[in-house]
Amino acid sequence: MTARLRIKNKAPPGMFVTALFFIFGATILPGAPHAADAPMIFFKNIADVPLMPGLQELDEESLIFDKPEGRIVESTATGNTLDPAALWSFYDHLLPSFGWIKTGPGIYVRDGEQLKIEPKQEAGAWQVHVRVTPRD
Repeated sequence: MTARLRIKNKAPPGMFVTALFFIFGATILPGAPHAADAPMIFFKNIADVPLMPGLQELDEESLIFDKPEGRIVESTATGNTLDPAALWSFYDHLLPSFGWIKTGPGIYVRDGEQLKIEPKQEAGAWQVHVRVTPRD
């Protein structure tokens, strides 16, 4: 005669609901911002880098330079209030869907290009400098 050991591996019923809340809660709560509420806006000269909501691109600070080794594109956006943690969360979660891979703080690579994002606060306003250059 062989004995069978039955192990029940059931999570408490509320555990599943709690997990769903933590995963999806921010997107389904009333009054929470929804991605579908506003279209995604991109930097004008960097079509595959989204502009974080709350930032405005400064057209006069854009630079585009094509050379045989690849393009160099720079742009700056500004905003009065910016949470740096929210900025990094926005780009760290969104850029991989455009093929960018994070390699360091504010640095992403894709194919033969490198993207660098540098936020800084000047005169009470935030500026976010974005630069795409050929990868070394």
